[in-house]
Amino acid sequence: AGVGGGGGAPPPADRAALFRLHISKASDAFGVAKTRPIYERAIEALPDDGARALCLEYAQLETKLGETERARSLYVHAAQMYDPKSEA
Repeated sequence: AGVGGGGGAPPPADRAALFRLHISKASDAFGVAKTRPIYERAIEALPDDGARALCLEYAQLETKLGETERARSLYVHAAQMYDPKSEA
């Protein structure tokens, strides 16, 4: 059994941190372009708040790479996960 004895999936905040670690290691080992599938998997797997944060990080990366259309679509995707009623 893991911490807490549940043995299930880690809490969302820990999952986001694990995805960020995976992204960092993949970038160091294989280059930035190889992080795209990891970002995409993380965005699908995490709840909206974690997914939105990673989506914005991914968009910033694409902007740095000169991929403005990819970045724009990521910003649009992140905006769809924003709930103005709960995050005003």
